[in-house]
Amino acid sequence: MNYPNPYPPNRDCEWLVQGTLGSKMNVTFRYLDLEGCEDCSCDYIELFDGSDAATSPKIGRYCSNAPYQIRTSSNYLVVTFHTNSQTQSSGFDIQVDVDGCSSTLTEPAGTFTSPNFPNNYDDNKECIWSIMTSYGSSVQLTIDVFDVEHHTQCDYDVLEIYNGLDTDPDYKLATLCNMGDSPPSLPLIVSSSSNFMTVRFLTDAYVNGRGFSASYEEIVGECGGLVTASNGAITSPNYPNNYGSNKDCQWFIDIGEGSTIIITFDTFDLEFTNSCGKDFVSIYDGNSTSTKLLLFACGSNIPDPVVSTGHSVLMQFHANSEGTYNGFKARYEANCGGRLLADEDGIITSPNYPLNYLPNHNCTWVVTSPLQDGHVTLVFTHMDVYINPYGDGSCGVDDYVAIYEGEQLDSTMQGMYCGVEIPSPITSYGNTFMLTLVSRSYYQLSGFRLIYTSSTSYCGGELTAQSGYFNSPNYPDVYPTSTDCVWTISASPGNRITLSFQSFHLEPSVSCNFDFLQIREGLLGLVVDYSWLVGVGCGL
Repeated sequence: MNYPNPYPPNRDCEWLVQGTLGSKMNVTFRYLDLEGCEDCSCDYIELFDGSDAATSPKIGRYCSNAPYQIRTSSNYLVVTFHTNSQTQSSGFDIQVDVDGCSSTLTEPAGTFTSPNFPNNYDDNKECIWSIMTSYGSSVQLTIDVFDVEHHTQCDYDVLEIYNGLDTDPDYKLATLCNMGDSPPSLPLIVSSSSNFMTVRFLTDAYVNGRGFSASYEEIVGECGGLVTASNGAITSPNYPNNYGSNKDCQWFIDIGEGSTIIITFDTFDLEFTNSCGKDFVSIYDGNSTSTKLLLFACGSNIPDPVVSTGHSVLMQFHANSEGTYNGFKARYEANCGGRLLADEDGIITSPNYPLNYLPNHNCTWVVTSPLQDGHVTLVFTHMDVYINPYGDGSCGVDDYVAIYEGEQLDSTMQGMYCGVEIPSPITSYGNTFMLTLVSRSYYQLSGFRLIYTSSTSYCGGELTAQSGYFNSPNYPDVYPTSTDCVWTISASPGNRITLSFQSFHLEPSVSCNFDFLQIREGLLGLVVDYSWLVGVGCGL
């Protein structure tokens, strides 16, 4: 309104100031000079505590005497300004500060946390951090602590990360929440493709957690970096505008063992040549360019979705010095299945466990012992896979879990399972098992959970579940000759163990000197034996 020069006559102006959700605003008059009349009836400024001047409480009307600092009771403020046709003065200068959890971060590196951290954050909050680093750089955000309300679709409390200073959905890099039965693996790392990043934290009115603790750092180069969040987006520099010339970007996406990665392109507009030798996007199935090339593309045709065989991919973008185009936007997400090395005990669950698994899914896990002569044992602790109640009770018609020896679908099948009966522990002949979950019915259940472990013995192992099954090798087929198996069953202190046999058929002998099953109580040591014999069995 021409400040500090005289404002124009016969004006009625209105401004709506909106702070972040859950915040309040402090209003300070830095200058006030309006036409002075009794009760400020000539020229005046009015403030309203809300989003609508017609219905919100009026804070006051001012023309000459500036009030002391004013604080709103909500995150909205309406400012109206009226002038008549007579005297015009210099006007006003008002400063509005949002009193909340938002801030602008301009240092090359820094940290920030959710409100009240490490205590629980507040209800109905919206916090926005704007990160601005030097021109030509990018921002790498690392989240070391993350504890928010659980929801499978991120509809409650959520942390959103955007490329740039706008919260437009097209610029969103990641949406983080507690989607599973436990918080996501930490640290979570997200990288921008510009020197600006916006972080937005939203909470609802109910369950609260500790929140998060994050750090950021300026990275030389305006694109690329490490990404560990389970889902998100990657864009070319300056997207959706032209990406410029002479660009080389490299993203390493690693979402952790137990999942593969599927990458889908929303947009794709690069310079085209027959050999894609000028501008291109390449994706490798692993952490280096020595792994299998999954995609090498240029032009304007959107590539087909890319699926990795493991939990990491290397994505590269190159642009030469000639004409530039709008670039690309790619979304990545964790896909069920993956390759697992059983160098220590681990857990595999159906997608979304313990909630219902998803329809129309085909998930494959390959579990390999780190030893060439090792074996893999799978111990199921939960099984709830749909079986048609009107069928013949066999698996494979609708949903099922199948286990194969080796890592090919034409390998020997060790078993196919469905329903609620927990399978007996299964040990591989070789050093690799392949596990497949197929869901194609209209009904989804809670799925399965299993523990995998590696050993040098074809049979035996350590059993720690509260209940379960185990069997002789090849059961119900004939067990092999010259075999020694040792199972160690452990319960928590103060508990006893009950062992029941559903089937028993060994070679008979007078003193059980040939084939036998021996049960000992206590700890059987390699040097000192702290166990005592309970019984020996053979025959029928």
